[in-house]
Amino acid sequence: MNLIKFNVNEGSRRLPLQRTGDWKSPLRMLTILFMFTFLICNIFAQGTPGLLFTSIAGGTAWEVARGDATAEAIVIPATHNGLPVTQIAANGFRDFATLTSISLPNTITTILQGAFSSCTGLTSITVPNSVTDVRAGAFSFTGLTSFTIPMGMQSINGWLFEGTDNLVSIDVVPGHPTIRVEGNCAIRIETNELLWGIRTSVMPNSVTRIGDHAFRGVRGLTSLIIPASVTSLGIRSFGDCINMTDIFIPISVTTINGPHFSHTFENCHSLTIYAEAPSQPAGWHEQWNPQNRPVVWGFGFDGVSIDPMGHNFGNTGVGTTSEPQTFTSEIRVLRVSQSALSQCPAQTKRCLIW
Repeated sequence: MNLIKFNVNEGSRRLPLQRTGDWKSPLRMLTILFMFTFLICNIFAQGTPGLLFTSIAGGTAWEVARGDATAEAIVIPATHNGLPVTQIAANGFRDFATLTSISLPNTITTILQGAFSSCTGLTSITVPNSVTDVRAGAFSFTGLTSFTIPMGMQSINGWLFEGTDNLVSIDVVPGHPTIRVEGNCAIRIETNELLWGIRTSVMPNSVTRIGDHAFRGVRGLTSLIIPASVTSLGIRSFGDCINMTDIFIPISVTTINGPHFSHTFENCHSLTIYAEAPSQPAGWHEQWNPQNRPVVWGFGFDGVSIDPMGHNFGNTGVGTTSEPQTFTSEIRVLRVSQSALSQCPAQTKRCLIW
């Protein structure tokens, strides 16, 4: 039975009676709002049911993994049993294909290797500024379409995102002290080293080095012209770019190396390399081309401007090849002007002025 509220007089007019069963009453709406807020706060405080917590750091913090959690939207709590949750476990959410969103608290500092690998339904993630360490393959083969580098990450490379084919946009939080983003390239401010690139990257001519693993596993990259500002290529900087067919290396690149190996073009099985240098420079590591892909040495362009509509590396340049072959590159080469660049056909994956 519904109870009757007391009457309220307003001068000589009596306000109509109101029943507590009326869901539109202020008291009822306030109660519903309070209960909803309490529920949301409780989820964020306790986290998604089923998560697995492991004690780390001498019992002073927690590492978290999926455990038995099945929710499509996962909430990681800031604390568990009174201690901070600071780390995402190695392979902690791997192969969680139905995961669509995950909320990370600002207590997280470390995301270990493969943490979200193969989470194909995960299209976006906000990494808090508290994160300082993200390991190899943490976001590999995910559905991410964009990523913003948080303040705490002082370095980054493509190995973290290997096989994330839908990634088309990268950014960095404003005021980041060591990294800037230009042309969808993450660049170290102090040295102009390109740390990370994706399939939509347009490399600025301020870049001096292409860093270790910078384009590793970018399967959407098919061709690239390295600008003449670049002098060095790092370890596996184009490793596992399995669909890349053509790359031009200017004579300015005098060093391709690593402390023990290079493997710059490892697993690029369809690649033809066009080098402006007449022969292999002394500073190129002996393992720079581990699959012994064909190299055209002394490759140059026959003129100031090359027809952008029909020519390619194989029939517009001059040079000698280390292996007889027919060249069928899809790259269209432009030479000097931005107006010429606008003529580049739509099927071209990347065209840079050097």
